[in-house]
Amino acid sequence: MLLSGTWNRAVVKIILMIGVFVYTFFKFTWSIRQYHFCTVLVGAAPFAKEPQEHEDYVDTMTKVASHAAEDFNQGLRAFYFALAAIAWFFHPWLSVIGSVAVLYVLHQREFQSRTLHALTGPSIVNRSLQLPANTFRELRMNTRTA
Repeated sequence: MLLSGTWNRAVVKIILMIGVFVYTFFKFTWSIRQYHFCTVLVGAAPFAKEPQEHEDYVDTMTKVASHAAEDFNQGLRAFYFALAAIAWFFHPWLSVIGSVAVLYVLHQREFQSRTLHALTGPSIVNRSLQLPANTFRELRMNTRTA
């Protein structure tokens, strides 16, 4: 009976890992496909004399690129948590510790990174995005100083 219970737990762990890696695979491949669509849109961009004529087209390209980036990020996050799930094979508490470590690393990279600080710099945001002052402050609220 004990062997059966141990075997069942191992099967559940393996199924979890397979599920995470299949999910990650599909997120990455869908992201690559969306980036491909975006490059096709860039190559097929129509010529126009006035920038206003491109607004809908640029909006479409931006949405496609944004969806591709979002799916790529979800694939990365799933892969990071797969590393924490691998620790479950050794001990359940190692999986908990691994998950907390992954959450910390993701938080640091997504909300405290120098890259985010650079992307939300005053000159970049004000020139290209023209965000309202309160939105600009919210973006920079949790970033480190250079």
